[in-house]
Amino acid sequence: MSESKLPQNSRAGNQQTEADMPPEAPQPLPWPSSFRIGTDGVYICEDAGNGTYSYNYVFSPLHILARTCDGQGKNWGLLVKVQAPNGQWHELVIPVSMLAGSTTVFRELLMSLGLRIASANYKYLLAYLSGANPQQIVRSVDRVGWHGGCFLLPEKCYPSQSEAQQGGKFALLCSEGVNPFQCRGTLHQWQEHIGRYLAGNSRLILGVCAAFAAPLLKPCGVEGAGIGFEGDSSAGKTTALQVAGSVCGGGGQNGYIHRWRLTDNALESLAVMHNDNLLILDELGQSDARTAAESVYMLANGQGKARAQKDGSARVITEWRVLFLSSGEMGLEQKLKEGGHRHMAGQGVRMVGIRADVGKGHKLFDELHGYPDGKTLADALKLAVSQYYGTPLRGFLEHFTANIAENTKAARAVLEAFEQRVCPPEADGQVKRVCRLFALLTAGGELAIRFGVLPLAPQSAWEANARCFQDWITLRGGLEAAEARDAACRLRAFISANRMSRTAHAAQNRALLYH
Repeated sequence: MSESKLPQNSRAGNQQTEADMPPEAPQPLPWPSSFRIGTDGVYICEDAGNGTYSYNYVFSPLHILARTCDGQGKNWGLLVKVQAPNGQWHELVIPVSMLAGSTTVFRELLMSLGLRIASANYKYLLAYLSGANPQQIVRSVDRVGWHGGCFLLPEKCYPSQSEAQQGGKFALLCSEGVNPFQCRGTLHQWQEHIGRYLAGNSRLILGVCAAFAAPLLKPCGVEGAGIGFEGDSSAGKTTALQVAGSVCGGGGQNGYIHRWRLTDNALESLAVMHNDNLLILDELGQSDARTAAESVYMLANGQGKARAQKDGSARVITEWRVLFLSSGEMGLEQKLKEGGHRHMAGQGVRMVGIRADVGKGHKLFDELHGYPDGKTLADALKLAVSQYYGTPLRGFLEHFTANIAENTKAARAVLEAFEQRVCPPEADGQVKRVCRLFALLTAGGELAIRFGVLPLAPQSAWEANARCFQDWITLRGGLEAAEARDAACRLRAFISANRMSRTAHAAQNRALLYH
């Protein structure tokens, strides 16, 4: 893209003649020929009379990069790059349909990213964008995650070798709200201040493995699911979530963590925002029982509700793939019972409950790594996750996409081996399904160790997840189907509640029989 260094006194309405301007770049240009691009902004060329032209500064740097369209060749737009006052560049896709109506919407989008423009020059902004003719076309997508052989994050595409050779490019459509996939610090800093304290701590490893396993859902063909950390308010549940979230991103008041208290539409939007990644929801108690029950099915099944458009036709149903972590003082089963709802077996395999307290006297932690108590270690981790985040996921994706076929094969080998060696053969199908979830977490963790992203010894993820799986079986109450277990529990409760009265009646009947 051509960019000219214009004279400094050409800004703010000061005019320059055509002789003052550098020669025009070869055609075709991605912007209209009546505009020139300088390092300090965009200029409009106007007839000054007497066969001369003047160039007036109209707005700060705004570059037109490409046309965009979706996978069906529809919903066209412009990919632009705007420079903020601090010098930072931001990319944005502007739907061309916005240019047909009021200029307010796209102008607000650009100005929110740092575009500086006087109100008198609004007409030039519309002319600049409407007359754009970039030759490059890129595919626009509305979510992060897998798109063909590329894994897309807001700031970068991680292509497979074949995709990189083909030069496939994507543009992520802008969405409202804070970007959860932000980065701060280096991978080495994350490893030094957070990763090293995972060693020997099964619950921390479990959560972090979920972050690395989420991008494996599609390659390994595994369905989405969730794990809920249960326990009292000081058990360390939120610490486990914060450490897991630091793998993917952070920033903002709550870092990578969201709250359960959401509407259906908001939860669907969050799921799409975290497609092929880890979604974290804190404080299950803030959600009502009915919403929690429906949300677990919706998140794990990867599909939103069917809705109608204004004309009555069906909207396209929103879809996604996520692994999710949750926390709550009570588990999902207790939450549903509290609201008068029955806990279904399908919910139990889609959101697996596990106690945050490992029973070693230090709440969440098995190993304190030299800290005097669990609270001190938790406080140190909470401080660290506010300073170092997002880099482990990038490191993992760099390695995984370098050879997707071989790395997927390795992940599946770990997954299958874990299922065969850890899951008891007599276990019910429901238990085997949950074991597959823990196997996927193990695969993600062991790959991250192999890639040098997780600073742990080989087999650390296996050992931690195997222990957590056994702890889940203990909390669940056995290997049989949930329906059979619940029926046995109800029968025992009935016998216990009615033992005395039924025994008395039986004794009386025997007395009458032999009288």
